Amino acid sequence: MGISIVTFQPVEELAFITLENISIDVHSTRFIKSLEFKVADLQIDNQLLDTSCPVLLHTVRTSDDEDLPSSALILKAKLLPSPNKNAIIFEYLTFDINPCVLILEERLILKTAYFCGVGKSDKYKTNKEYDHGLQNIEELSLSTNPRRFYFESLNLGSSQVIL
Repeated sequence: MGISIVTFQPVEELAFITLENISIDVHSTRFIKSLEFKVADLQIDNQLLDTSCPVLLHTVRTSDDEDLPSSALILKAKLLPSPNKNAIIFEYLTFDINPCVLILEERLILKTAYFCGVGKSDKYKTNKEYDHGLQNIEELSLSTNPRRFYFESLNLGSSQVIL
């Protein structure tokens, strides 16, 4: 599967994500919901025209791993029932990624940050409106029924990332 990230203004493709051999296993019953998402190979290409390196991220396989079937990315989660709608209970949440190489370029980082909304300003926003927004966030965090997440097991797998 390929996913292309394209900016709106100016129209420009930033990155192309390639996911190969995707496996999704979902089980849902009245009480328990589980998900297992695996990607055998992952690569992200830098699509800027004058890039010095066209590959932004790719997974690394050692010579020992060549014959073994493995997944570049694994996400597993299992939700348990909760009597409180504001409590989300995970029996486990696991995220693992194989060793990978990440090559960052300043222009791509800046364009991606702008694409995500960093640095965009609303010229009609005043300090008073900004303060009001902060006050709303504080009220939300102190509300009587905030949503809470509970984990019996949370595993964010560490892997070698060559930067």
